[in-house]
Amino acid sequence: MNSKHELCIHLRKSTKDFCPSHWDLCAGGCIQYKETDHENARRELAEEYGISNVPLEFICAFKYEDTSTRCWGSVFFVKWDGDIVIQEEEIGEYKWVH
Repeated sequence: MNSKHELCIHLRKSTKDFCPSHWDLCAGGCIQYKETDHENARRELAEEYGISNVPLEFICAFKYEDTSTRCWGSVFFVKWDGDIVIQEEEIGEYKWVH
């Protein structure tokens, strides 16, 4: 979220396994060996949006499962007014919305 209370959403590339060509509100990915949820969130935020060195506020943990996906995750909140530099391999475009 930025100081105008807008959320940054991005369009996932059509090549993604999970929710291809869908708008998404979160940066995220698979956790690495011995990486904490907090460390993973920082890494993915930097990789996908080019955002680093910002406080992360833990919101909640969750579990999601369907016929082809099983996911345990955590949600963090970040306030950001700087530039966004998307990871072009994963994100098609982004925009700020109310």
